[in-house]
Amino acid sequence: METLQQILDKHSFKPEDDLAELAKAIEQLRAIVPMPFEKEEHSGAIVQKAREYLGTFFQRQFVEKGYTPLEYELFDLKREITADGRNVQIPLLACVELGKPEWVIETGLPNYSNHARIRAKTPLVPATIRTKAFEAIADANDVLGHTLRDKEASRYLLLASGMNSPSAVYQACAPELEILWKPSLEELKIEKIPNPDKDPALLIRFGGRRYVAATWQRENEAPIDHYLREYSTCRTTRR
Repeated sequence: METLQQILDKHSFKPEDDLAELAKAIEQLRAIVPMPFEKEEHSGAIVQKAREYLGTFFQRQFVEKGYTPLEYELFDLKREITADGRNVQIPLLACVELGKPEWVIETGLPNYSNHARIRAKTPLVPATIRTKAFEAIADANDVLGHTLRDKEASRYLLLASGMNSPSAVYQACAPELEILWKPSLEELKIEKIPNPDKDPALLIRFGGRRYVAATWQRENEAPIDHYLREYSTCRTTRR
């Protein structure tokens, strides 16, 4: 079984995109005057290239400070566990914002028997790591400050964010701290979510009898679902 460090090593990378080439591609796109029906697609292509430029710009600056970028695919990795007698897939790794007490996900479909909630308590963060957290925020702000001072990068930052206000861009780019870990099976708490009562009910009168056409939920409604089941003449269920 792979350790978390082995998984992180496998899904880390070094930025290799050429900033000069990305900048050239952006300017070439901006020099094009699109047809009216192409404007939206053309604008989207410029924004996408600007985001690629900024991603590489940020990554290079942060890597120089000793940080390791992770691939997006890392957070799509799955594992299979047994919940309520069924095999279900859940994320391989848990990830929460620093300060949240637990990781919570839901599996299955609402209102069905396979609907379950899975929890895991967030690991305690040692004092030495909390110090690293302050350092990481400071380093991220250094990189962001360098980006805002760089004429080319700051122009693309505004372009990529779709914002005209530098302060709004700064707030959108503000760093956030998260905890990533691989919960053991013993740490996972599985709760089955009961099907909620569906109230009120939409009836249709037809041929001298009332039929249930649909039900829905309303807050603070006294449950009537059991009455509908008890007094129905057959067990056909309509959702």
